[in-house]
Amino acid sequence: MRKIQIRIFVILLLICATLIQTTNLTAQYNEDKAFTFLKEMFDRHDKKLHDFLVTELTHFINTFPDKAHSEDVRYMLGKAYEEKGKNHEALASYLMMVYLYPGSAQKSEWADLVRNIVANEKKYDNKKSEILNVIDLQMTDRTTTDRYFDYLLLLKILDQPKLYDWFLSSCREFTRLYPDDKRNDQVTIWIAEIYSKKKKDEQAEASYLKFNLLYADSPLVPQAMFKRGTLLYEKLKKSDLAVEELNRVVAEYPESSYAAEALFMLGTIKEKKLKEYQAAMADYRKLAGLYPNSPKAYDALFQVAELYTKKLKDYPSAVTSYNEIVTKDSTGAFGPLALEEIATIYKRNLKDQSKAAESYKQIADKYPNYEKAADRLYEAGLIYERKLKDTQKAIEYYQLLVEKYPTHKKARDAKKKLSKMQ
Repeated sequence: MRKIQIRIFVILLLICATLIQTTNLTAQYNEDKAFTFLKEMFDRHDKKLHDFLVTELTHFINTFPDKAHSEDVRYMLGKAYEEKGKNHEALASYLMMVYLYPGSAQKSEWADLVRNIVANEKKYDNKKSEILNVIDLQMTDRTTTDRYFDYLLLLKILDQPKLYDWFLSSCREFTRLYPDDKRNDQVTIWIAEIYSKKKKDEQAEASYLKFNLLYADSPLVPQAMFKRGTLLYEKLKKSDLAVEELNRVVAEYPESSYAAEALFMLGTIKEKKLKEYQAAMADYRKLAGLYPNSPKAYDALFQVAELYTKKLKDYPSAVTSYNEIVTKDSTGAFGPLALEEIATIYKRNLKDQSKAAESYKQIADKYPNYEKAADRLYEAGLIYERKLKDTQKAIEYYQLLVEKYPTHKKARDAKKKLSKMQ
């Protein structure tokens, strides 16, 4: 009896399987039929169906990428957005078509649509050249993958907040269509950056973590690690994890430009959050020592001097640190600022007015073209006149000011003082 039941069950299973296969033959999601449906919906131009139409058009594109009707469906998508007044999405659609179908007979029409939107949308006033140059490019000799990546690069350059969601979607489509492309590491970085710009910090941090796991051999790893560490500290308030990630950048990628950036951020965390001032200064000094050509090197030295001044109240060490900046600076960009700080310390903290005045004079001596050199020389004269009551020295400085900067407004003030003092 049991064997008969088993046979009946097997027969029923076979019948069901046959019915399902037969049904599948008649219930397939057919590209041509789906396109016919979309064309009918599009031709209605029914505002109430706009969102529905966009969803269906997008579904078709995702289901049948690079098929016979893809070009027409993308065009309908752009027009649907334009009819709804969503010009940013319409522009992105038309630009995508320019990239993906460079040999199309309809390219001139898409180009006109792009020009029209750009001409009327003020948000693209400063990006017109980048956009309009694209529609004149000859791209038929490039692969579809390369053209799609170039399109993503344009979206990044445009940096339009109204297109952040579109950019995210396009990046994900690229990785879905071309999972083996070697540029997916860069695309993943872009995804993380867009999340960050959208203030979705948790998603941004997770995207950087995803990058680290998926692309461990990428040259972009130091960048991803540094940005993740910065996010952990600045946005997610996870200082311990931030320090761990940033230390990895310094230890594992010392030749990367992000190593200096990571050291500066480590110093910042230890200074601002952990209140570990000596440890912070150690990181700042390590940065200045190992990476003297980094844009952050002088910032780090200024932070050391500022910590001595404001936190440790060690004013002689602060003066020494600022003088180190003056000695090392060959550009003239940082030395004047350091001398100003030295003068302030002598005036307010060390109560040595003579050295304060001399520091101000050094600015005019060492950096005569500094925009505030005349002001500082005048201030040196005031110190000798009012604080030190040294009329002869004040006259000397005022005369020097008139000689070096005869057309400066402070020269007129100095002349008035000289007329009264002589």
